[in-house]
Amino acid sequence: MNNRDLLNAIQKRLDSLLQTLPNHTTIPIALEHVDVLRKDFNKDICIALADKLVSLQAERAWNETGDDQRLLDELRLVSRAPNDGVNDFDIRIYMPTRKIPQIRHPDFPMELLDRINETYLLHTVAMDPSEVLPPGKSVLSVLSSRTRLNTSEPDSSKSLKQQVSDIMFKAFWDEALESLESSIAAVQLARLRLLYQDLHKAVETLLPPTIPIMYTLFYPLSPTSSPLRSASVHLKELLSVLWERCAPIRDEEFDRLINRLNVSNEELPRACVEVVRGILHMSDLMKNDMADFIIGTWTEQDALSWLRQQAIDRERTSILKMFTLSKVKELYQIWLSETDPEGSLVRRLIQALGSNQPVSPFPPSMNLLPPPLMYFAFDFFRIQNLLQALVISAALRSLAHRHLKENTNDWLGRIWALLESGIKHDFQSIPDDTIETRLINLEDEVVNVSGVKDDEEQSLREAVRRTLRVDDPVFKLLKKRLLDGIENRLSIQPSPSRVLDLLRSGKTNLLSLKEPEIVEEELVVKGFEEPILMSNIREVILSLRRNLDWFNETWKGTLIS
Repeated sequence: MNNRDLLNAIQKRLDSLLQTLPNHTTIPIALEHVDVLRKDFNKDICIALADKLVSLQAERAWNETGDDQRLLDELRLVSRAPNDGVNDFDIRIYMPTRKIPQIRHPDFPMELLDRINETYLLHTVAMDPSEVLPPGKSVLSVLSSRTRLNTSEPDSSKSLKQQVSDIMFKAFWDEALESLESSIAAVQLARLRLLYQDLHKAVETLLPPTIPIMYTLFYPLSPTSSPLRSASVHLKELLSVLWERCAPIRDEEFDRLINRLNVSNEELPRACVEVVRGILHMSDLMKNDMADFIIGTWTEQDALSWLRQQAIDRERTSILKMFTLSKVKELYQIWLSETDPEGSLVRRLIQALGSNQPVSPFPPSMNLLPPPLMYFAFDFFRIQNLLQALVISAALRSLAHRHLKENTNDWLGRIWALLESGIKHDFQSIPDDTIETRLINLEDEVVNVSGVKDDEEQSLREAVRRTLRVDDPVFKLLKKRLLDGIENRLSIQPSPSRVLDLLRSGKTNLLSLKEPEIVEEELVVKGFEEPILMSNIREVILSLRRNLDWFNETWKGTLIS
């Protein structure tokens, strides 16, 4: 059954259920997932749809047998099918990271916050590796197969884990052997079904999902009077297809496992258990072999492209697990049209960044971002602070301009250094005494450069404080000019799109993706003409472009047509 026929069958069944259960809340969400998959058939939405069908099974709405179960099984197979290009083959990220902000929320369980922060870390290192990695570390250097990653663990830690693991595994395999030694075929079939599920999960990234042995492992076993003899045939078939794909160094072990099944009926239960254990172990080794091979052929750009795709997939999946797709769309549209009837993302984002209220990913907040922008919140908060620092610098420049006896850019460099040291990347409030100290330092810079007499110093300090108030006319004018200039630049001159290169060939190869070199011309805004200000405005625009490109790539076909 192809994907289109599968979706048609699922939709037909869901429509029938909706007529029977018109007030059911899960069915409309499942139908939304079907609609999205028709436009963009991706694994994340497949998994989300399968989860909804399982929920319907738990409520006895979707049958656990017959056509309903067959459709669910087909959907699961499709969702586990490998993507074009590179599979993950147990490639891991092993990062000795710098300290980065952590998302905190008192109403969220720690497990959820841990998942959110892991996803945010992945988002950050893929967006800007220098923000996370120690100096001199490349992205390629922090990718590792599980084998190499495990060698970095302390011996004492491995020893303790190994002891616990040995106890648990011994009990599991002893129970499996006891079940297979039973004289009752139904008991043997039940245990083999569980072992087959473990095998399917272990080899699903190594083998095509449509070969016969994968169907054998996935679907319930047929009743038979000799389950172990059937299992022996299945295990030999699985070993053969794995042997065809393994590295030559693994051939001998696969041959040994195949020969281990050539035993009498009395020895067959123990042989089956040992071979299943052997296949699970060998599948791990094959994944590590593949990971080592792939990483060994990658350039730094290849690693970054892979990491970017992993981060985008993880981010979208994370949000769709916290919110239904319909809720994500609803909250995004409400936010988009809140102050902009035209629904322009650039305009609405600039409005949020220009607010005097800090952006936040979670309520309560006067400047709440919608769920699709949750993982951008820290960067947007940093950009908010940068914009504020730019306006403050320009306001002080306008106040001190007539007094300057030295190079304006040098003086502004000192002002910028003071402001930049206070730019925060998280949402923790700055202590009042720190703010007051920073304000006095700014006053000192203006007073020192002005050369005013002692009796005029206090009035100049008061003028500085007045100018830096957000409701000061000069401050408001400069801020409006800056925000309008950035909005126009982003709207009129969009960044080069990664999608354009993909459309030319019609097919995407993950490792062929190259980050476009964005040549951003400096934006000239009245009042911000000094080189240091223009340079930082350019950095703000580049950062916003990166974020907008990431957002478009993550939600294209879901929120963006």
